[in-house]
Amino acid sequence: MEPLIGWSIGKFPLNLKFIVHLEYFDGELLSLYQNSEDDFYLYSWCDIDDICHRWLVFRVTSRMLQEYIDRTISLRDLILNPVDGFLYVLDIDRARLVKNTYLVQPENLPELYIPDPESYYSFSELNRETQEVDRRLIQQKVYGYNLSVS
Repeated sequence: MEPLIGWSIGKFPLNLKFIVHLEYFDGELLSLYQNSEDDFYLYSWCDIDDICHRWLVFRVTSRMLQEYIDRTISLRDLILNPVDGFLYVLDIDRARLVKNTYLVQPENLPELYIPDPESYYSFSELNRETQEVDRRLIQQKVYGYNLSVS
């Protein structure tokens, strides 16, 4: 995995509830989570080694999430401008246990972890097996209502 410039912290401090995978290709790549205060967090897959998958975890506002889903802003924009001014970087093993937690400022992210400027959202990147349910969940959580799936 790419070396990090940041702070190693003992334990991931957040208790987040999984909502939906926003992007999926042979496994989840971008997932939406929420805390007990209804703040949204994104988990963005960025690296792998023999033991762990590495994820960028960062808070987004409802408005930012809507703009991302509406293709007004890119994933790159979200990652480089996190609400809190930093991202968590988690190394998660195959048993889904967090092995390492880091705080990293966006300007210190390895270049390989930064999506390209055209990293706009597409519903076509949902898991094909669950895409209708996932689309409804996104509409409900992000916009607060249900739309018919066409």
